[in-house]
Amino acid sequence: MADIKYHARQEYVWLMAALAAQRLGPWIRAVHPDAFVPVPIHPDRRVVRGYNQAELLAEALSEILAQADPADSREGQGRKGSDTGGSGGGSPDRNKKIPVRSDLLIRIKKTEAQKELTAEARLLNLQNAFEASEDLRGWTQPSRLLLIDDIYTTGATLNACAEELLRAGASDVYGLCIAAGEDVN
Repeated sequence: MADIKYHARQEYVWLMAALAAQRLGPWIRAVHPDAFVPVPIHPDRRVVRGYNQAELLAEALSEILAQADPADSREGQGRKGSDTGGSGGGSPDRNKKIPVRSDLLIRIKKTEAQKELTAEARLLNLQNAFEASEDLRGWTQPSRLLLIDDIYTTGATLNACAEELLRAGASDVYGLCIAAGEDVN
């Protein structure tokens, strides 16, 4: 993950997503997410890096899961809340592919990199760092969202994102991280 994140080795994204799909595909299908929501990075960081690694991972994971399950074995397709609503939906193969909604959560605060901070400092660093977009607030049905992030260390990032999405009206928020890091405490 460090090579993807810090050394522009985007060719590793598909490998990491394929491993996640292999190991967690049944769980993802059981969750029935209406959308993958990549953890956003600050616009300044995106300019420097050139991409959001969580977004690339979410897109690859969505594609791999759709290819691995062409018959779309996700049960309950007709259940309430399975439509994504808002912008970005409507393609004929939408039911086969979990949409990636990078527009639902915005990073509004430029924070320090989490990797060198203690667990307590991570929580403080992320206070008021995220905001749900109007696209999520405009959904009229429950939305089951699966946050996608690259590295899980203390859970501070996922918690901050989930709190904001739930506050904005998401019915359920789950988290999936591709790798686990060590806490510096």
